[in-house]
Amino acid sequence: MSAFMKIGIGEQILFELEFRNWNQATFAEAMDISEKHASNLINNQVQLSIDLAIKLEKLFEVPAKMWLSIDNEYRLSKQENNQLSCMELRGKLYSRFPIKNMKDLNWLDIKTSKTEELNKAIIDFIGTDDIDSFFENTPLKIAARSSEKYKDKFNIDFAKVWYRKAMLESNSLILPKYSHKNLELLMERMTGFTTTESGIELFIKELSNCGVGFLVLPHLSHTYLDGASFYKQDNPIIVYTARHDRLDNFWFTVLHEVGHIVKGHLDKERPILDSDNFKDKSKPEKEADTFANKVLRLDEVKQATRSYNRVSKTKLEEVLEEFNFLHPSIIIGALQHARKISYRSYNEYKVKVKHLLN
Repeated sequence: MSAFMKIGIGEQILFELEFRNWNQATFAEAMDISEKHASNLINNQVQLSIDLAIKLEKLFEVPAKMWLSIDNEYRLSKQENNQLSCMELRGKLYSRFPIKNMKDLNWLDIKTSKTEELNKAIIDFIGTDDIDSFFENTPLKIAARSSEKYKDKFNIDFAKVWYRKAMLESNSLILPKYSHKNLELLMERMTGFTTTESGIELFIKELSNCGVGFLVLPHLSHTYLDGASFYKQDNPIIVYTARHDRLDNFWFTVLHEVGHIVKGHLDKERPILDSDNFKDKSKPEKEADTFANKVLRLDEVKQATRSYNRVSKTKLEEVLEEFNFLHPSIIIGALQHARKISYRSYNEYKVKVKHLLN
């Protein structure tokens, strides 16, 4: 809410002119100033000088000190209102956008901390000067309800900002017509990519050949996103955040998103945003998980260890040998997720993935 705005000398001058039945030209001539300067005074566009205050005193018999006081109070009030409006805008921008995070990721074209420049950068980013409309008209399909641990931390506005960036980045992708059949055929030879040198690079290329785009985009604070899938016109797009910098997380997350595509969970109006911090999963989420497990044959791994509450090192080596068509980190990750082995064990099998995505 803006502070009360005091009137300037312009309103007082207009009162005096009306009382005398003078127009602006007469006022300018009486003050011995140009009509432009007279107009500026009447519109409060110039600060009153002592010399002109004395002239006004002589002309209208109102003390010069009063004219100066009116002008000073008006300008002080105007400055306070401008600062208030500026801080209100900054408050709105910082509450609805993760500004620091966006700056650190170079998502905003901004060089100073000035509010006007920040506001312009945000407008350029979202493509409209109506911030409220942007958030109201950006529909999302969040994967599931957040767990108790994260439900109060998840920020839907920040997730919409992330999705906006994903959409912008997807504009650079050039893709052939999407082939659902070719994507299903690709899944049949999926496991081989996990053990092949440059397997990730080759897999992403094969996805592209199927008409499926792939992007890596860091998650934003308070979004806890691992991946997402959406349509860009008629082409499905998969986005991976690398929030968990692990090879097993990459393969499962990406195949989970492929599951959404193959199972027809996507619509062309809303993306699906996924996080492993979201529990109580919906039917589509469970189906996407089942799809990823089946493609990676992790259901077979779980079947081989079903009778073990905890998998020993000896048994683990047997499982790794039996399922040597899968990268060991995927098997380790699956057994850790099933609580069959400790997350603190077998770090020698864990492989980071970010450097493989550059």
